[in-house]
Amino acid sequence: MRMLAPTIRAPTRAPAVRLCIVVSLRVRGGRDEHMTRAVIFVTLCVIFGRPAVASCHTTPLLLPSTRVRRPTDGCGWPGSTDMATFGANLRRLRSQRAISQTDLGGDRFSASYISHLERGTRRPSVEVASFLADRLAVPVDELLDDLPDADVSATVSQVLMYEALSRHEYVTVERESGGDQFAVLQVSAQAQLERGDLAGCLDTTEDLLQSRVASSSPVLRAVALSTRSRALRADGQLLAARAAATEAVEATHAAVDCPAEVVVAARTAEIAALAERGETAALASATEDLEQFAAELPDSHTRALAAWSVGNVRFAEGRYDEAIAWHDDATRLLRPEASLRAWARFHKASAELRIEAGVDTDVDAMIERAEHGLAIVGNADDLAELELLRASRLTATEPDRALEMIDDILLANELPGQTIAESQILRAAVFAVLHQPDDRRAALERAAEAFTAAGAPERAVTVLREILGLQDSQRES
Repeated sequence: MRMLAPTIRAPTRAPAVRLCIVVSLRVRGGRDEHMTRAVIFVTLCVIFGRPAVASCHTTPLLLPSTRVRRPTDGCGWPGSTDMATFGANLRRLRSQRAISQTDLGGDRFSASYISHLERGTRRPSVEVASFLADRLAVPVDELLDDLPDADVSATVSQVLMYEALSRHEYVTVERESGGDQFAVLQVSAQAQLERGDLAGCLDTTEDLLQSRVASSSPVLRAVALSTRSRALRADGQLLAARAAATEAVEATHAAVDCPAEVVVAARTAEIAALAERGETAALASATEDLEQFAAELPDSHTRALAAWSVGNVRFAEGRYDEAIAWHDDATRLLRPEASLRAWARFHKASAELRIEAGVDTDVDAMIERAEHGLAIVGNADDLAELELLRASRLTATEPDRALEMIDDILLANELPGQTIAESQILRAAVFAVLHQPDDRRAALERAAEAFTAAGAPERAVTVLREILGLQDSQRES
């Protein structure tokens, strides 16, 4: 052991030690044990010539507290702190607030580092813990304390579910979804949506919205409504999808400091529903709001999702240079390791929009990326839409082959109404290449019927106008 510098001769230490013991005994007769510790600590520091140490370490001991402070290790952590406990608390508190790992880390820490902390494989400094506690708006002690017994089993289920969802093991997600924890049900709803179990997702989100948590938290209500809107849209219930998304956006406005990820999820759900329904005026306004919001976001997965949505609308408006710029931004920021399904679906959607716009830049590469990703994580609807994209590439060069592929898709899949309508529009385009006007008109009529059934009357009107134009052309010829 290193010897202390002999700043005070040994003979003078003994009386001081006796003084320390006497003071300790007298103070112990009082009501404040913290004062006892402070006096002993100061006395010993003075004995050994360490007054500066005494100054810095006694302030916490002199403050009133209802908690007995635990001895600390060399980094300032309570010595008994278990990093698994810290990680579980961090994950629980983050999930309750619907904050992503990226948003929690902010500009200081990466999502990967936050993930290591939540798994208990990294030991943060006290400064890191204080930063995270501030981001979560909780006392730092709440990250350090053991979970109440009643919360332990629910937290274990949540951890298992998150890990299973990241591996796309949806059966495991559903098996671990017992209980009434909001986060557990939300993860289950997300898994159901991704696997294409739309009825299950709608049931689960209905339960979420009926919960006390959703009633008291606008943020969590917005999360559930955004998921529900996407399920309704995928199910072809466009009017209900629009209503759910609009309510989600209103909930984000009611929340104080709503996380950016939740805001973007709600607004992109609303834009998607408005676009599917063909509500151009409302779509333009919603897109403008999202564009302004996205401009202030740091580079992140959340910004990528916003850029994807804005780019989609700009393609529909014919503003192709802006659309490609937004989609190039999304291409740069979307990472397959963050969400393989989102990454694959983006490349499919962007390739489809570029084909429709007559823009051939990067289309083949995007289709290839979409094929690789959706082969792993795509559901039946994803794969059907990808096959339709392949058929659209053959419309001009191999129209007979394209028509055969489209018909096979329509026969083999139970598709949502808007996808059926888009398939019929693609069939009409093939018949135009084949110079079969009667078949083309019949396909457009089926498309109008499908749009009407899906709750997209504006889209149906657009198709009917095309039919009328086709009929006028036939009369003139």
